[in-house]
Amino acid sequence: MKIKISGLILAGALLLSVPVQTVYADTLEENKVIRVISSPLEHWASEAIHKLSEKNAFLFDEQGYDIAIKKSEFAKILCVALDIKINYLIQPDIKDYFDDIDPTAPYASYVIDLVTANVLEGGGSFNPDDNLSREEMIYYLMNAYKYKMGEGYKMIKLEEPSFDDADKITPEYSGNISQAQHYKLVLGNGNNMVEPQRDASRAEAAAVAVRLSDFLASQNIQVSVKPEAIVKDNSIEMKIIIKNDSENDILLEFNSGQRFDFQLLDVDKNILWTWSANKMFIQVLSTMEIKAGETVEFSDIISEDEYAEFKDEIVYFRGYITGAANFVNQLGYEVDISK
Repeated sequence: MKIKISGLILAGALLLSVPVQTVYADTLEENKVIRVISSPLEHWASEAIHKLSEKNAFLFDEQGYDIAIKKSEFAKILCVALDIKINYLIQPDIKDYFDDIDPTAPYASYVIDLVTANVLEGGGSFNPDDNLSREEMIYYLMNAYKYKMGEGYKMIKLEEPSFDDADKITPEYSGNISQAQHYKLVLGNGNNMVEPQRDASRAEAAAVAVRLSDFLASQNIQVSVKPEAIVKDNSIEMKIIIKNDSENDILLEFNSGQRFDFQLLDVDKNILWTWSANKMFIQVLSTMEIKAGETVEFSDIISEDEYAEFKDEIVYFRGYITGAANFVNQLGYEVDISK
């Protein structure tokens, strides 16, 4: 199975952790055991750690916060901190993404959601117990930013990172770090070093995930529209998801019974299949209300016979909202589903 959606930028400075003597205390809040720092010398990331603890996102054990974070731990932190939770008609199998994750693993569902959101790229081995380098953490965080921003994300052209150890950055991550530095989201340490190859600590991952969450909230993202295409052996599940994060109800105006349209395109973006072809719709004016905080989903699955005709040619999925509203992109919402 291959799933592609859009998904870039990070928030928060990547700070270096300061060794301290830390004492932990377990407390019960709303039937959840939450471990908080109770040391007089409070950890520099204690606020972020506590916020994640309240969401049951951070993984606690006797080893503390200043050890390297595992990829599986970071997957959970990122999903919960940023509220990345995708609803599936049929829950995907983690083995369709990675061959080294047990479907019963507590982090498996988070990894699935991150692949669906194009934060992670499925295929081969995930290595869930491997440590995560700082440059990898920046890359995944910025992918998450792009996913959360949706149509509000804007690519900018930047110079190379100006950190004194920029020559140690893996080339494929250079653009991510440039953008993070441009927005003053990655500050480096006091010696102007970003330390890209060093393992990220649990505390650093917690702090940056929370800062990204806070940064997204500050961007005043009110209405997001995201396309999704879940590719299986004999079909594709196609979706357009509208989420109203504003404090007001919004309206979509339609001039027919049609609410959406889907297209599958080849590598040159020639149309292979259109959902609305050979369908009849009543011609009537209507209004759809999406209440504050509500999410609306338009979806369908292509038939097996139709899919078989051109399955090897499909590269792009494009979805349309056929109604009018100030947040609607009339050119549609497109994703590459070939990778």
